Amino acid sequence: CVGSFFFQAEDGIRDVERSRGLGDVYKRQTLYRAFLGNEKLHRVLLDFGLLGKLVSLITDATFDVASDAIDSFTGTLTYKRSPDDILAQQFVKDQCSTIIEILVKLANHQNFFAKREALQLLNHLLRDEYLIVVLQFFVSNVENLKLAMTLLLDTTKAIQYEAFRLMLLFTKEHSKYPPITQILKKNQENLIEFFLVFQNEREEMDFQKDKKI
Repeated sequence: CVGSFFFQAEDGIRDVERSRGLGDVYKRQTLYRAFLGNEKLHRVLLDFGLLGKLVSLITDATFDVASDAIDSFTGTLTYKRSPDDILAQQFVKDQCSTIIEILVKLANHQNFFAKREALQLLNHLLRDEYLIVVLQFFVSNVENLKLAMTLLLDTTKAIQYEAFRLMLLFTKEHSKYPPITQILKKNQENLIEFFLVFQNEREEMDFQKDKKI
């Protein structure tokens, strides 16, 4: 649950004593990224047997374990040794449905840390131009739209913001998928009214512009 972690709704550390192990976390992640730097080792890590174990640890009550797990999971699916390296991207593309299923499940989890990290990774993958098939798969599913709309009402602003970023994708792509368009039109007035006051304290120009889409 959210209370098990030392993250506030604004993602700040609230318990200094419990955060002293972060140095060790960074050391472990440096070692893991060294593995990813080797293409053969990276291919070994792109295995759902190993990735599944990482997923099960992401909801662990211990921050060190959960942090290591999500960083390793994210790194495995996004690491590039060079601008032309598409090993991880191709894996995500080929295993699109399974990866989306995993991230959607985590996004539905009551654990704030797991939910936030899953949504951030999901938004990252969906905005990768090479992974257009992943975007199409995600935004064509009515249940994913319902998830994004539900998370807009989450109690934490961090989750609300990630849900907003997902909603942007649906609004940009909906014309290709009639069921998605139907739901957006049905809720159009409520959404417009909602976004008029949505996180108005944020001053980023891009954010304010996006709210008008």
